[in-house]
Amino acid sequence: MRAALSLAALAMSAALPAAAHTGFILPDSFNYKSCSGLGAIATFSDYFPAPEIVLTAPEFRLTGPDGPIPFDRVSADHAMTRLEASLDIPGTYRISTGERLGRKGKVALVDGAYVRLEGSEILAEGTRVLTSQTATVSDTYFSCGGVTSAIDTSPPGQLGVIPLTEEDAEEGARTFRVTFDGEALSPDEAYLIPAYASFAGAHDGQRVTVQENGILSFERLVPGVYVLLVRHIAPAPEGAETDVRSHSTALTFSVASMPSDD
Repeated sequence: MRAALSLAALAMSAALPAAAHTGFILPDSFNYKSCSGLGAIATFSDYFPAPEIVLTAPEFRLTGPDGPIPFDRVSADHAMTRLEASLDIPGTYRISTGERLGRKGKVALVDGAYVRLEGSEILAEGTRVLTSQTATVSDTYFSCGGVTSAIDTSPPGQLGVIPLTEEDAEEGARTFRVTFDGEALSPDEAYLIPAYASFAGAHDGQRVTVQENGILSFERLVPGVYVLLVRHIAPAPEGAETDVRSHSTALTFSVASMPSDD
């Protein structure tokens, strides 16, 4: 009975929402009218998009239509990192943290699936426990000058989330592709988190399902700002310090209201 209860508890813990303290990048605008400059914040928060804990990276990356662009200023306080850069070419830009390795922990292998352990679980005898380390990516795209251009789709880490639709797609439709090491992936977990969802009692957003071909599509999203959070546990690369890595990629995007026909 104790073993059965332990497995049930582990299964429940694996299914719990995982959006707590999501790391995200939020530009001041997703569609600048001019290309004079960029402003954005990088932060962790339980209450997207309110900043709570500063998000830092070894090297924030800004990529424009003609390639990498240096930031003019990167400054951090207790709640967020402020990013600023000069822009001069109309088109689509990308800001990314790249892959950030973080805290270490443990996971259990239960019925062929990885389950994150918090330290208080009672494990059934013979349960295999593995060491784990987080690998997180925060990503976003924006445009300036009223022009969109081909986007940077280079993998920011092993787990990638790439938008396939334009910012002004009709009726709030959005499509994304999820990849792992460049191959299509249906990940362990995926969540759509609207801005200020906590005020509506949807603290962790809506859990969504990615197809086996890695495609995730939404129709008629309400205008606003969202984070698409994808998580997946996989064996760590050869030479890594842990057995597995707990990957988490958060893509911030917007849905604009469509002009009326009147």
